Amino acid sequence: MKNILILLNISITGILLVFLGFLIILNPRVLFETNQVELGTDPNLLSEIKAPGGALLAFGLLLCFSLVRSKIRTMALGSTAVFLLGYGFARIVSIAFDGMPAPSLVTAMVMEIGLGLVCLWAGVQTKENF
Repeated sequence: MKNILILLNISITGILLVFLGFLIILNPRVLFETNQVELGTDPNLLSEIKAPGGALLAFGLLLCFSLVRSKIRTMALGSTAVFLLGYGFARIVSIAFDGMPAPSLVTAMVMEIGLGLVCLWAGVQTKENF
């Protein structure tokens, strides 16, 4: 049962990160407008926005690839956990210094921390069980 939960976590988190990564790279305005952020047309700003989208895409693809290459599963889960927890921690720091963001960004923070902790747990379990 534990292995099924781990594989389900990898699948859901991987697909979510791939989707968000592609969305940010291909059409960031759609996502950012839902967060009450106006991007405008500045190519420098759009480049800074799209770069993290590439990271989301890369970690999502890494997780998905780990479904077929079990040897990298623990590394994929651990590195994705660090990545997502870093995002969540940065949002906490931003709240402390800059104030409360839109509710959708608070939800994103909770999801990043939650998925990061689940990936961390799954990585520890994977190391023990696979």
